[in-house]
Amino acid sequence: MNGISPLRGPGRAVLAFVLALAAAPAPAQVRATRLALDNDAYDFWIPAATRPDWDYTNGIEMSVELAGGPLWARRVAPHAPRCAGAGPPDTACAATTLAFGQKLYTPRQDGPDPVPGERPYAGWLYLSATGRVATTARQRSIGVEVGVTGPPSLGKAVHMGWHRIAGFRPPQGWDNQLRFEPGVILRYDESLLAALRAGDVRVATLEPEWGADAGNVHVGAHAGVALRAGYAVPHPWSRAADAGAGPVSIYALAGVREDAVARDLFLDGHGGSPRVRREPFVWQRELGAGAHVAGVTLEYRATTQARQYRTASGPHTWSSFELTYRVR
Repeated sequence: MNGISPLRGPGRAVLAFVLALAAAPAPAQVRATRLALDNDAYDFWIPAATRPDWDYTNGIEMSVELAGGPLWARRVAPHAPRCAGAGPPDTACAATTLAFGQKLYTPRQDGPDPVPGERPYAGWLYLSATGRVATTARQRSIGVEVGVTGPPSLGKAVHMGWHRIAGFRPPQGWDNQLRFEPGVILRYDESLLAALRAGDVRVATLEPEWGADAGNVHVGAHAGVALRAGYAVPHPWSRAADAGAGPVSIYALAGVREDAVARDLFLDGHGGSPRVRREPFVWQRELGAGAHVAGVTLEYRATTQARQYRTASGPHTWSSFELTYRVR
């Protein structure tokens, strides 16, 4: 790291920026908390000995949703009240999500020296703040994510620690990971929602979504659609829309998405770090199921992503658990 602290210079500046924006909702009222875990070890239909452990191999994110919007949400919809309580379902309201997480990326072929054609080892440790204005039929959000790559991302410590606990061979290539660099990503996302009901019970939702991001970590745009179907399908973002619904929901989910990528730090590298030739268009699909009981929602999803770089062996699949508690 050459004596450079991740909290000096631009790293400290962007961190102060996101914390200042995140502090905008006042008084803070917690609406929901969420824990998301991603890992290709959760591909349970594949025999344990042959499950993948490369590309996007591990992620964890903890987040909290607060009533009220930060400064940019107020500019998008200056008269939107805080999303607090049930409220009228068709009235736009503002909320803020604060998150902390880590993502790990590894090559398919491990070794003490970089292997030509293989992506570099990389970790990304980040904080984010997202302001959202939403009705039951539409939501728009603007967010900022700041983080670090290199040793301060703790990628090596986490990856080697889990391999040691699980009894796997320790990875050998983390000494060649992407070097330290502070990063920032600015995001805009929008989605619509259409619902199908059988009487008073919501049995399906269809959610087209699109957005774009920019920064020194990732630049691109995306569009996709998600479908949920089952019994008493919960609304993906509105408590007001679920007012009066029963205490139990069970549903299946599916989605497709296309990404146009102009930059990906974890593939393009920086400085003299290893790099691979990035694919400009990448599709992904997901299948899963969820259940909701008394304010607690658990979802399991399997996501398959097309190869992100020319020398990749093919699509990569990882799976996710997402646990959400919504305050009633």
